[in-house]
Amino acid sequence: MDEGHRGHCYRAFWGGQTHTFQLINLRDDGMVDIIENNMPNAVFHEDIVGLQYLGVNCPAIPTTPTTPPPTGLPPNCSYGPVTVCF
Repeated sequence: MDEGHRGHCYRAFWGGQTHTFQLINLRDDGMVDIIENNMPNAVFHEDIVGLQYLGVNCPAIPTTPTTPPPTGLPPNCSYGPVTVCF
């Protein structure tokens, strides 16, 4: 993530689901402020896996979190309120 891309759209995986969101702020405490489906939220940066930059704007149709793709995450990931992979 790059602070120069504040307000831009990303897709990533955490909490057992894929999320599409706008990056709002990178905080000094490691939290990432986002907006997903018009709802503000914060996620710890180490929980974000497979970050993809989608561009300046998010898709016009709100995306809902989905389950992991068939390939999934590596088996060393822990799913729950927070996804941890490392």
